[in-house]
Amino acid sequence: MPKLTFYLMTCRYCAIKSKIDSIKVTTLRKFYAYLISFHCLGLACLALANSSTCLSKPTTSKQQSPASKEIIKKLTEQAAKAQKAKDYALAEKCYRQALENGDLKSATRLGALLEEGMTGPSDFLAAEKYYRMAAPGDPEAACRLSGLIGYNNRNQVRSSHNGRDIPEEALYWLKSSADRGYLEAQCRMGTVYSNDKKDRERMAIALKYRLMAAAQGDCRNAYRAGNYLLSGIAGRKDPVKAEALLKMAARTNPNACKLLANLYANGEQGVKADPAKAKEWRDKGIALSKQINANDAEIIKSFNRE
Repeated sequence: MPKLTFYLMTCRYCAIKSKIDSIKVTTLRKFYAYLISFHCLGLACLALANSSTCLSKPTTSKQQSPASKEIIKKLTEQAAKAQKAKDYALAEKCYRQALENGDLKSATRLGALLEEGMTGPSDFLAAEKYYRMAAPGDPEAACRLSGLIGYNNRNQVRSSHNGRDIPEEALYWLKSSADRGYLEAQCRMGTVYSNDKKDRERMAIALKYRLMAAAQGDCRNAYRAGNYLLSGIAGRKDPVKAEALLKMAARTNPNACKLLANLYANGEQGVKADPAKAKEWRDKGIALSKQINANDAEIIKSFNRE
């Protein structure tokens, strides 16, 4: 039916065009007449394109039969167990079978095995192929693809990743992954755009992604975002929001405790000066630093004993 519609509308276009050419009309009228005929042809092409799209629409996870979904579930569970047991050959086999049944997430897992060389020498070209297959629907694949594109000769890291030398396509996939909520991509975007502290626009973008990562519970980015909002380095100051972010980061970061101590010692807009709180956070920072140093010393001793 769509092909018949296309044929009839094309004939209509040809008939109109022939009639216009055979009569003498003003230039303006001829222009409008041609415009109408081209409109007919455009509708015909659109009808054919829509029919082709419908006929060639790829199978998605929503269209998978219950039997296929069950097969995929069993294969991916088996692959995960094999990977945990370090039987990477079996994991690769299961992921390939799951992918054949339409599970694009398995393409990400398969690409990771090949990139990291779990089943033999690293195969960056094959990994890239699988990441590209999954990237439009899987933010993890998009993030991994971005990292892979950032390599020269597929085995050497680019000399500088300062946010301006990253390939445009790599940055596109990294942003796509971050915007879809993938934490690792959000952390990388924050790092990429914070390379130039004097560029307020770039720092504002870095702040955006650091706040997104902090909202997912990432303490490192909570500290950095809080620091940006406290200093105004990203173009705006928000001591109240900075206070909340730094308290979150202070669970693991002594520097966050120091910033809170300074904040309460001096006071800021929306945050009253409080010497007692300043001392409290200063003491917490000192205690946390000692604890971290003690843990590091114990780790070093354990390595030496081995």
